[in-house]
Amino acid sequence: MSYGIPRQAIYFCLAKARIQWKDLSSIAIASRPVWAWSRQALFRAREALKAPISSGYYQTKAVGELARELNYLRILGVFDGNQKRSLLCFEHALCHAASAFYASPFDRALILTLDEEGDGRCGLVAIGEGTQIRELYSIRYPNSLAWVYSQVTQLLGFRKRSEEHKTQWLGMTGEPVFRDLFLEVLRRRDGEIPWPRIDARFFRRGFAGDVPFSSEFYQRLGISKPVGALAGEPFCACLAASVQEACSIIVIELLEALRQQSGAKSLCLAGGLFLNPLIVAAVEKNTGFDQVFVQPAAGNEGTALGAAWLAHHRVHKNPRSTPLERLDWGSSYSNQEIKRVLDNCKVSYRFTESEDRKIEAALKLLDAGKIVAWFQGAAEFGPRALGNRSLLAPLGRLT
Repeated sequence: MSYGIPRQAIYFCLAKARIQWKDLSSIAIASRPVWAWSRQALFRAREALKAPISSGYYQTKAVGELARELNYLRILGVFDGNQKRSLLCFEHALCHAASAFYASPFDRALILTLDEEGDGRCGLVAIGEGTQIRELYSIRYPNSLAWVYSQVTQLLGFRKRSEEHKTQWLGMTGEPVFRDLFLEVLRRRDGEIPWPRIDARFFRRGFAGDVPFSSEFYQRLGISKPVGALAGEPFCACLAASVQEACSIIVIELLEALRQQSGAKSLCLAGGLFLNPLIVAAVEKNTGFDQVFVQPAAGNEGTALGAAWLAHHRVHKNPRSTPLERLDWGSSYSNQEIKRVLDNCKVSYRFTESEDRKIEAALKLLDAGKIVAWFQGAAEFGPRALGNRSLLAPLGRLT
């Protein structure tokens, strides 16, 4: 609820399910605000001697965020109007894990979540068995691959936390010449399991600032500290390729060690880092798991599913349901509704009734170099275009 209570989404879901508030047994939230604040406060307290000003700023900010989150919980209780109904708060990373395992077809699986940060953690390792999820290891902020990936995204001139896909695809055009530097930044071999470990030398004191890389990081890249965006510089593609490959290597090493330790044959992945299909493909190719499942809404929006499943299984003791097979749960429109909009806009159009003719028309447009907006069925949950809401373009328009 970082951005408030999603009232319209709640109303839509109730209407879609044809139920009312009184029909709910519990309300599940994918966050434990007090835990989040305490973990952030502990981290900033450790950084206070090195960076007292930035640590004080972030401590104050965290208190404000805690107050806001607690107020949202209070408002949600009033919004519900039933004080007897249980309001369940589950930890963020655990909700990521639940969203992956309970959606999968596996009865037993190793679960790995990696994201930027949530409730003071940026990763979780667990074992899922039946309706139970047993936490094994926790990765605490700031040891986050996703956070560093976002910082590189901003360094390249893209918007962090929204345009990481541009970094990903830009990297496919470059060579990973800085891979060893990023491996040095992101990992430290000091135990049986090769956990991600952020090397503080490469970041400003307190991990503060808009792009918090240190002067040593820029020196190792062979550039001066940037004043503005680096977009357009010759090495940008190489920088993107380097952070991409380094993240892939670290995830593969971590998962292979965990696989051998746990004996798990199936793997479930969730968290924002696994919205990166190149990392997922590298995991499938280079680890020994028989099956790999990625929850399609792997980012923070998917934690709502995890919280609901945790309430369903842990609290209400219900058995597993069928695996998640589709995500088209959103709005849909009839041909008549679409026709009314088109008529009102006074645009030229024609209806093609048969599926074969629709596909033939789309292929002709693509062959002519056009971009096709493909719209069918209900809108899909999550950030991925899975066929119902997609933009299709010929390869020549993408290069």
